[in-house]
Amino acid sequence: MDKKKQAIGVFDSGVGGLSVLKQIVNLLPNEDIYFYGDRANAPYGSKSQKEIIALTIQAVETLMSKSVKAIVIACNTATSEAIDVVREKYPEMLFIGIEPAIKPAVLDQNKAILLLATPMTLQSKRVNKLINQYNQHTHILLKPMPLLACLIEHHDLKDDEIQTYLKEELHEYQDQVDAVVLGCTHYPFVQTGIVKELGNVKVYDGALGVAKHLKHILQQHQLLNDDTKGGRIVFESSESNLDIFYKLWNMKIGEME
Repeated sequence: MDKKKQAIGVFDSGVGGLSVLKQIVNLLPNEDIYFYGDRANAPYGSKSQKEIIALTIQAVETLMSKSVKAIVIACNTATSEAIDVVREKYPEMLFIGIEPAIKPAVLDQNKAILLLATPMTLQSKRVNKLINQYNQHTHILLKPMPLLACLIEHHDLKDDEIQTYLKEELHEYQDQVDAVVLGCTHYPFVQTGIVKELGNVKVYDGALGVAKHLKHILQQHQLLNDDTKGGRIVFESSESNLDIFYKLWNMKIGEME
């Protein structure tokens, strides 16, 4: 099989990576994509590094069994804790990770930026290096959201419990920051609720950056699918029920349905 025609693998701890998948499909509409969501083990943000690495390796091997040409780790926690490990373990595979969109938020000259992420992401060396790189240019506030990914994963997005949690966690930052960086791929699905609690803020997430970087890497390796018939998407999960993937896939990012 022509390697250009091979699919792209996209992996997340659950449904959050769908926010990244939407940007990839918009930018690369001719690519076939396997999306693997590890819902049986979601969320990763409260797990140990050892557990995250083991689960990431398992997901990567699942996607490699599909003969994918590249793998996007569409999970901030898995990227921060495991991408270096899988790059070393599988040097023949192209890996693209995601990181919080701090750089564009800083380049837009926001004076106060709130970074929302899982505790594990905020503790990671990779993310702290990124924060230290830009903290001298602006004031970056770090806010762990230990329950938010789990609430999004296991509740209807219109559930009052989600908005109550956002209110409890974010009320002290209302009208205190210029921008919010969504440092978990689950968070864009509730960005309307986040903005409601923070006030008039600019919202940044890393999904578009990942899609652009993926396109660049595929171009570099002459792996872009030049077929114009349009790609197909296959969803897989470590849980048998795929209904939540189809529901969120058909939903506009940020909507509280």
